[in-house]
Amino acid sequence: MIHRGILGSLERFIAILIEHHAGAFPMWLAPVQAKVIPIASRHEGYAGKVAERLREAGLRVEVDEGRETLGKKVRATQLEKVPYALVVGDKEAGQGMVAVRDRGGVEVRGVPLERFVARASRRSRPGPWRPATSKTSADGAAVGPVADGVHRFVAGAQGMRGARSARS
Repeated sequence: MIHRGILGSLERFIAILIEHHAGAFPMWLAPVQAKVIPIASRHEGYAGKVAERLREAGLRVEVDEGRETLGKKVRATQLEKVPYALVVGDKEAGQGMVAVRDRGGVEVRGVPLERFVARASRRSRPGPWRPATSKTSADGAAVGPVADGVHRFVAGAQGMRGARSARS
């Protein structure tokens, strides 16, 4: 846990969020959701087209046009904790596909670009917010996550009141 007195509540929240995820944010929260890695400089054109298609779908994408080896590019992408690395070469460019590698190292080759775009755009949105609701049992008592939390809170507050009254 990060303890700093000069930080405000928003900064503390972000620090806790980063610490909780260890920098490996969920897809919808990641600053870069996919990185396109061309195998050679001649594949940079197709890599740019792939990145543009992903941007059209609303994803945050970068193209790695560095001169390092493919292995170093993939490793750097993993260390940056980017959710997906898309490797493109001659085969992928000729067939309109990508080789997908997730940050865990699982690789799937020959994925049609449109299939990846559809799947990634679904994952790039946070899930719908569903309020935790309480239900009632047959005898009318509240049950469920909200009721449990309220009951624990009330029980704790009653315990605190009892402790205060015992002290005074």
